[in-house]
Amino acid sequence: MAKKLKTDAAVARFARLAETVAKEQKSVERTEIIPIDSIVMNRDNIFSTNDTEESINELAKNIEENGLLHNIVVTEIEPDKYLLISGERRTKAVKALGRDKIKATIKNDLSEFEILKMLFFANSETREYTTEEKINIIQNFLTKLEEFEDKSDKEALKKFREYVSQAFNINDRQASKLITITSELTEPLKQLLYDDMLDINTAASLAQLPPAYQEYASDIINKTLAKNTPECKKNAVDNVLTFSKQAKNVISKTNNALAKSRTSRTS
Repeated sequence: MAKKLKTDAAVARFARLAETVAKEQKSVERTEIIPIDSIVMNRDNIFSTNDTEESINELAKNIEENGLLHNIVVTEIEPDKYLLISGERRTKAVKALGRDKIKATIKNDLSEFEILKMLFFANSETREYTTEEKINIIQNFLTKLEEFEDKSDKEALKKFREYVSQAFNINDRQASKLITITSELTEPLKQLLYDDMLDINTAASLAQLPPAYQEYASDIINKTLAKNTPECKKNAVDNVLTFSKQAKNVISKTNNALAKSRTSRTS
C-alpha cells in the first residue's frame, strides 16, 4: 500500500532543513514557473527510487487537491535547461496531471559538491523511509562524499550526524547509531535488521564488534531463529547481546594487556 503523505511533519522538517541549508548556501535563488520538458533528471540522485505508477498517481491526486506544497528545486545548467535537485516524484506527479509547467526554486552557481549536499537535505524530508532505505541513502551519500575528498569542506563530515538527524527527523543518538550501522555492520547482520530480526539498538551494539565477531554473532542469531519457536526472535536477541557484552569485555581486556605490554617495553 502506498504511504500517505504526512504534510504537517513534512512542513516542520522542511523548515529545519531549510534553516540548515540557508546557513551553508549563499547562492542567489529565484522562483519561477518552468517547463517540465526543460528539466533534466539527476542521475546521481541518491534518493531516486523506482516509484510505482500507483504511488505517483496518489501524489498527483494530493497535489490536485492541495496544490504543490513545496516547490521543486533545480539549478540552471544552461539557458532554459535545469538540473533537478529535489522533487523527482513531484515532477512526475505534476506531469501525470497533464500539466507542462511546474513551480521551481532555481539555485544559481552551485558546485557539484553543493548540489550533492542539497540533494541530501532537500530530498530526505519529502517522505518516510524504511531502515534499509535510510542506511542505503547514508551509504550512498558517504560514497559520494569520498569523490570530493580533496575539494569539499571538511565540515560536511563533522556535521554529518546533524545532517542525518535533521534529514530523518531523529535525535543525535539515533543518527549516530544509523551511521555506525551503515559504516561498520556486516551485510548478513544488516539483512537481519532489514528483516526485522534485529532492532536498531542491537544492530548498533553489534556494529562495534570486529567483523569476525559479527560473523559469529550472525551464526548465533540464525541458529536460534532456526528453532522456529514463538520466543525464538527474543531469544536470538538476548543470546547475541550476551555474546556482544562478553566479546567487548574480552576485547577490552586484550587491549589493556597490550597497552601494558607496550608500556613495560618502552619504560
